[in-house]
Amino acid sequence: MHPKIERLYELRMLTDEAQCPEFSQLCEELSTEHDGALLPDLFRVFTDRTEHHEVMADLQGLVEHFPRQTYIAGLSAALPGMLDDARSWAKALLRAVLHTPADTALLRIERAKASQADRDATAPLFREIAARVPKLASAALDLASM
Repeated sequence: MHPKIERLYELRMLTDEAQCPEFSQLCEELSTEHDGALLPDLFRVFTDRTEHHEVMADLQGLVEHFPRQTYIAGLSAALPGMLDDARSWAKALLRAVLHTPADTALLRIERAKASQADRDATAPLFREIAARVPKLASAALDLASM
């Protein structure tokens, strides 16, 4: 694992406000990286249990900075691993993708590549989005039914 991502993982709970600037700085430093191989480890940093959700948004900006196709492929692959510890973040990232038809089309392609078990496991995320965001319901339900 990249040393800076390893440090992000160590800091991810952000239990001490003094850790927030370091977390943000690491995200900024990593923003010059465009190697898609970093994405799986970056997605593992997300957690719903953090004390400072607003700082975790820096991580969201970092992963969304990758080229769209690379980012969406990484997100699709990471979703099953985010179900337990980062469910809210998974839905936030998905909502952002679903707002753009081109991104939704890329996500559909990536979901088609996923195993049926992974599609079944992550389908509830899409149904939850459809129930909460009527504007995204059609696209979300279409992806949930794959």
